Amino acid sequence: MGLWNYIWSLFHSTPEDQTFDKPWRTVNWSDREPMLQKLREFQSNHGVDHLRILVVGPAGAGKSAFITSVNTALQGRNTYLAHSLTGGSSVTGKYTVYKLIKGTEGSFFPFVFGDTVGLEKDSYDAHTKDIINILHGHVPEGYTFDPLSELTAGSNDFNRTPSLNDKVHCLVFVLPADTITQIPDEINIKMKEILKKARELGISVVVIVSKVDEASPLVKENLEMIYRSKKIKESMKECNVNLGVPLNYIFPVKNYHEEINNNAEIDILILMALTNIVNFANDFVEASEKPWRPVNWSDREPMLQTLREFQSNQSVDHLRILVVGPAGAGKSAFITSVNTVLQGRNTYLAHSLTGGSSVTGKYTVYKLNKGTEGSFFPFVFGDTVGLEKDSYDAHTKDIINILQGHVREGYTFDPLRELTAENNDFNRTPSLSDKVHCLVFVLPANTITHIPDEIYNKMKQVLKKGHELGIPVVVIVSKVDEGCPIVKENLKMIYRSKKIKESMKECNVKLGVPLNYIFPVKNYHEEINNNAEIDILILMAVTNIVNFANDFVERIL
Repeated sequence: MGLWNYIWSLFHSTPEDQTFDKPWRTVNWSDREPMLQKLREFQSNHGVDHLRILVVGPAGAGKSAFITSVNTALQGRNTYLAHSLTGGSSVTGKYTVYKLIKGTEGSFFPFVFGDTVGLEKDSYDAHTKDIINILHGHVPEGYTFDPLSELTAGSNDFNRTPSLNDKVHCLVFVLPADTITQIPDEINIKMKEILKKARELGISVVVIVSKVDEASPLVKENLEMIYRSKKIKESMKECNVNLGVPLNYIFPVKNYHEEINNNAEIDILILMALTNIVNFANDFVEASEKPWRPVNWSDREPMLQTLREFQSNQSVDHLRILVVGPAGAGKSAFITSVNTVLQGRNTYLAHSLTGGSSVTGKYTVYKLNKGTEGSFFPFVFGDTVGLEKDSYDAHTKDIINILQGHVREGYTFDPLRELTAENNDFNRTPSLSDKVHCLVFVLPANTITHIPDEIYNKMKQVLKKGHELGIPVVVIVSKVDEGCPIVKENLKMIYRSKKIKESMKECNVKLGVPLNYIFPVKNYHEEINNNAEIDILILMAVTNIVNFANDFVERIL
């Protein structure tokens, strides 16, 4: 089928709708039944009666048609559910919530779709405040939108004490591929207001790009060309630019319109989108439960002050913290982020790259300026070459020598040979100040399950020696924003995220480090100003690391 599609596209694509050589998103076009079966077997978190999905978009974009099409795909037959018209005016006048029958009488899928008035240029639609109130769970099902006045807390229809069940668990925008660049600024502004509030609440946001057949003649002729059409990808990028929603949360579909029988390709695209929406909604519900580790999100200044006043044991010049991990995990970025937090401004300290290769070539030790000239915090961070599968990194023996204080600061790692006692950089008589007082591994949340065994074996060798020496071991789980979409939207959800806890458990299983010594953080990456939530997570980790290091020094004296 792939070769036939390619030959077919050569004769049918137009200059306005060119194709990519290969599809840029993989679709198994024979996967309809397995996807349907998974959705039939899906069970939502027991903390809610059902997952609540809110559908929002411009009038005539296909919101109601999308809900009906989802129902058609699930029922396997033509259905009539949400009212829809093909024009540019809104049909929906109420906040209508649709339950989808599972097949047997009285049995429903564990998710519902909320339909709203389509957004329009003028004021004859729902107030954005009304839609925001729906997100919060303040608006009861069946509420009739009033274009002249928004719902207020004084109204009888206002739900003052919404439960998690009443709140929205996933927000879905529906935008038409054929007119996506022509959506008026007034409507884009309304959508951005709603989007901003959803992000503040940690609600996952998905975009459905509808009317793909009207946007692309190629796709109209053959729906399997959808992920090879440049026009469709351009429409998706337009959503990405206008709303800031990442491409992996944007799904192009064709709603049922003139078809009276189910079409496998239409179903598959809708089921792909629905599966992701339902999973995102369930992730949100699970994350909305009580955080499993308490965080005082207003505690930044007290924690900073505690670290500024901290004094290490007088037996050492400073506490020595060694940072180790796979190449590209964020070791150097973590050290720089610690410095950024302590200085209260954007800083440049340890070199870091976003790729999967190591930047550090030397054993570099960083002192962190305390503020006044010549004054430093009583702890230092040692950075090492990132561990890699092949031998082009530091020998584990070199890192073990650092633990024991045998490696002088500034030593350049040699991938061809390890440091020996005969080398001038080998410290034969290390003092307690030269030795490492806390060992910190940095592992990335987004790829933690893909770290090769060869790298884990290297870390375990280092870890074993650390345990033999009695050195405390901490794990920093980095890139939490890339590991969980809910955390990316709202960092305060970090200790409610099931995905982040799973990443931490993976560290616990692979390295044997207890969960209370594992700290998830977000390193500074694109931010140029300090962020309170990023700072607090890093300060929690650093405070524990420093205390553990000091405990070690006092214990061995």
